Amino acid sequence: MRIEKQGNLEVIVFENLERSGMVRHCFTTRHGGVSTGVWASMNMGLSRGEDVAAVRENYRILGGALGFSAENCHVPAVVYYKCEARNGGGRGAGRLEGALLC
Repeated sequence: MRIEKQGNLEVIVFENLERSGMVRHCFTTRHGGVSTGVWASMNMGLSRGEDVAAVRENYRILGGALGFSAENCHVPAVVYYKCEARNGGGRGAGRLEGALLC
């Protein structure tokens, strides 16, 4: 894993995915976008209540840095969930928070 920087933009890249040659990828950090307030600065979520124009500009910035058109970007729906064991103990009891399902 490494962090790549282009100006203020920072993304995380995994070498194993890169070496596969099958996919161009990155994971954004909070740096390099135009979002403000609680979304500052590289918010990529269109369903969080932020100004849509700012999020679209963040996609344009990311696309410009990585060589793709924001208009051709596919964003899968992400579901966050929380699970708690109901019996209060035993194997598998505990919490799972912030897991992603795409």
